[in-house]
Amino acid sequence: MIIISAHADKVRNESDLSFVKGVHSGLLDNFIGVLVTYLALYDTSSLRRLCSDGKIQVFHSLGEEFGVEDDFPKVTKEDTVVVVDLGKCDGEADFILENFYNWSDAEVQEIQEFIDSEKLSCHLSRETKDDDEGHIWSKYGCKTVSFCIPIQGAYHSDIELGMGRVVRAREALKRILCHLVTL
Repeated sequence: MIIISAHADKVRNESDLSFVKGVHSGLLDNFIGVLVTYLALYDTSSLRRLCSDGKIQVFHSLGEEFGVEDDFPKVTKEDTVVVVDLGKCDGEADFILENFYNWSDAEVQEIQEFIDSEKLSCHLSRETKDDDEGHIWSKYGCKTVSFCIPIQGAYHSDIELGMGRVVRAREALKRILCHLVTL
């Protein structure tokens, strides 16, 4: 099974969200991750079918920003968790793949080859860090990878993100999820 983990909590509640002239603004961590998750799943009949069959599930932690993991569902070593969150990137990549926990080098290389063959604009990093809930999921022995929507600026501050970035992230997430199902 693939579990998409897109946390629904945020650090501050006093920041407003807005969408004006095609630009999302405000504290977008992790509103945009949740939005991109559902845009990808709803937009593809094969992903909708996998959701209906229980092969893809979505989970929204309510305590990720504070390191709380008491609401995480049970997983097995056969499951794959895809964390969808925001990530810092100075380049022009459409998405970031990082925090590969419990993956072999050959499996990560195969994903890199898929990204290259599809001509996807991705920053892929084997580096692991605790910027999102990926490190928590990894403790359960399942394969975990973070799919991040690139942002400029600090995670927990007001930022802006245009529609084009959201659409490109949606398209990339659809392709990555469809590919992960085949592994």
